[in-house]
Amino acid sequence: HIVVAGLIVWAWFVSAATELERHADVRARLRAELAALPAPLTVAALMRSPYLRQVSMELRRISPVVQVFFGKARETFEFAGHLVPKGWSVFWGIRSSHLRGEIYAEPEKFDPERFSPARHEEQAHEHAFAPNGAGDAHRAHKCAGYEYAPLFLDVFLVELLRHEWTLLPGQDLALDWSKIPPAPRDGLRARVS
Repeated sequence: HIVVAGLIVWAWFVSAATELERHADVRARLRAELAALPAPLTVAALMRSPYLRQVSMELRRISPVVQVFFGKARETFEFAGHLVPKGWSVFWGIRSSHLRGEIYAEPEKFDPERFSPARHEEQAHEHAFAPNGAGDAHRAHKCAGYEYAPLFLDVFLVELLRHEWTLLPGQDLALDWSKIPPAPRDGLRARVS
């Protein structure tokens, strides 16, 4: 679990650097909000940063950390017209769930506003937003770090935006889907100052 958690946050960090590089408007707005945070940083201050929360949630929605979650059916249920018996192995394509057009408007687009109070698209279904798995962490298949890992991402975003960075030119940032988590084909090289 510790290794998987390291991969999860690494994938989120890569998405943060690439998406904020591509979206200067989001970067500027987030930087302005984060400029008011105290030093040293506190969890309470992070929780009072609504746009940070929106950006963090959008990064977690679009980041293809793992393609599927797995488990066993605890009871027989029906899904999409198919009966799934108790005890069967069940695989959930979490990435595809996060890209459903009936839940998220323009699902391929990086859009932190989808998590704003005006839109709150993640509330369209109880499992519409489940980057760390669904249900209760003690009784369902949800990552034990479901609270810690997003906090780690928030701290990374604060630290990243306290600096300037540029992604070095000439690198292929298309994801290599043969890796878990999928990573940019040429890695991710950046200059940070």
